[in-house]
Amino acid sequence: MPIGLKWSGYRICDLRARELVGPAVFLGARRDLWTFADMAAANRHYWEREGKGRGVSAQLWNIRDKIRDVDAIMTPARQATIGEAHPEFGWAGPACKEDIGGGPRAAHRTPAAARLRALADMADSTTWHRHRR
Repeated sequence: MPIGLKWSGYRICDLRARELVGPAVFLGARRDLWTFADMAAANRHYWEREGKGRGVSAQLWNIRDKIRDVDAIMTPARQATIGEAHPEFGWAGPACKEDIGGGPRAAHRTPAAARLRALADMADSTTWHRHRR
């Protein structure tokens, strides 16, 4: 789920992720997305203010309630310790808040490989936090 929503426009990290991953990255998560009655109303609003084509996809519209739930509990203090990464970057390498780094995408993506990658990333994160204090 997106963390650190803007009121308008696309987030830099989403644009960079889309360059690397492709259309699996949904653009347009904004802080007021869940206030619209339907996707057409949201798109009319964004197109009028940001330009034609700067709306939201059906996929993003369908997860708006989950985005709202995450946004409701995500404080600036939590953002300092909780990050986000697009699922596709589990295969490509680390992702960060407003800049994305990573290596080549793996040829084979399996649940077992994802679990191993997640455990390795958590171990790296735990080690980093322990040494940071």
